[in-house]
Amino acid sequence: MRSQIEIAVAAALSLDLPLYWLFTRRDSLGRPNPLTLGEAGTLLLVLGCYLAVPYIVGSFRRQRMIRALPIWLWVSFLGAALIMFADYALGIRYGIRSGESVIKGWLGLSLFTLPGTALVYYSRAITGLVKKWHRGQGNYPGILRS
Repeated sequence: MRSQIEIAVAAALSLDLPLYWLFTRRDSLGRPNPLTLGEAGTLLLVLGCYLAVPYIVGSFRRQRMIRALPIWLWVSFLGAALIMFADYALGIRYGIRSGESVIKGWLGLSLFTLPGTALVYYSRAITGLVKKWHRGQGNYPGILRS
């Protein structure tokens, strides 16, 4: 469960950090823009949506479909769906007029968080391969052998 929460935090941070930068950009005179209560709520909403995914997936872990996909895919896809649902429930529409734009928003959020979740998921394996290679145990850790 710990690694699932790490993956969820990585997905949330991959959205929260650019949003924080966007919310606190300096104005044309160079003055810092303070974070408002609504913007802070948005950052917490994103974090909460992604942290809910490991618990949701954990409650359905006996289902065959849940076991078919790795957790890092579930975190990206289900977390983005929760964000879209939460935003729509709170009245934030982003100009959504059709189901097609909802799917585009969901897919955009999912694809934006996929590299971060995959990196955290596979980081232990990557680190282990590099350590083995550095100690002289095992082969060159590349994809193509020379």
